[in-house]
Amino acid sequence: MLPDLTWQLPADERQYKSLQDWIQLAQAAEYAGLHAVHLSAGLPGAEPLVLASALCGQTSRLAFLTSIPPDVIQPAALVNAIQSLQSISKGRVRLHLPDADQGVARRRFGDWLNRDQRLERIGEYLNILRQLLWQPESLPLRFSGRYFQLENAGHACRPVAPPECYLDASQSPALVATYADVVIVELVDTRALAQDMHRLRALAAGQGRRLRFACRIDVLARASAALAWEEAEARLERIPPGRRRQLQPVSCTRLPCRQPGNDVHRYDIHPDIWQPCTEQPPVIVGDYQRVAARLNGLRELGVDSFILGAEDALGDILLFGEEVLPRLGELSVYREGESRHA
Repeated sequence: MLPDLTWQLPADERQYKSLQDWIQLAQAAEYAGLHAVHLSAGLPGAEPLVLASALCGQTSRLAFLTSIPPDVIQPAALVNAIQSLQSISKGRVRLHLPDADQGVARRRFGDWLNRDQRLERIGEYLNILRQLLWQPESLPLRFSGRYFQLENAGHACRPVAPPECYLDASQSPALVATYADVVIVELVDTRALAQDMHRLRALAAGQGRRLRFACRIDVLARASAALAWEEAEARLERIPPGRRRQLQPVSCTRLPCRQPGNDVHRYDIHPDIWQPCTEQPPVIVGDYQRVAARLNGLRELGVDSFILGAEDALGDILLFGEEVLPRLGELSVYREGESRHA
């Protein structure tokens, strides 16, 4: 069985300016066999809930992972919007509440709380969402907290299937274990990733809950490893030195060094996994089989799903569906066969 595969819609206002551009990407993702697209809070000129409502009418099965910063919308208002979108899309909404410390421009929306206060507030926020979305028997809701005061909340809620809740692993472990269905993890080191997932699973199991994990990672898949790494090297040259990740050089074992001191492989964080910029996700670089094998290897660590991305969104979505996805499917079938005979 394939892992759940989500494609990150690119935040590039130079290429994607109109609704038709977003529709084309969503339809390509559905055609390629992906399960969902991620509508992040940073998409230029495209509020995630509004964009998802437009795209659901142009697709039939594609799910929409919508990132909604809790600091920009009241919880009861978010519940109404999510319920409406769930009804319109026939249950294709997934809800991501991003960590306010991880790239969300909080102060632009008038949020000046410190870290401890934000953790306390997100706890209240999640508590309200759980009662309004996942525990309708508690309605109408009266809630009295430090940050939110609700009277007769949820009176307009309908019996609509609640969305899965995605939280970032960088958020409070206690909140993640209590409220998340899926935890978004970042790949820095495979050993650390496995340890973090094990720790969070244990916390959730103590509450009788089971967590799933989604890894955010980009792909650069080409017909040969040489072509993929040549493109990676070209991308590296376009990145200003001040934005590059500062790492110690390592010996190049895959391609001859074209320029001393500009070895593309010194930005490797794992074999075939490359990260020249810390503000961007790591990239799996290689031929189609190698990219599929690396994704399958992350599954063996305990990753359940992937949030994928690429520089050429439309072209790489279709290439991934045509070349990588079938190979990943073969590896998944083989892996399941081994598990049954173990």
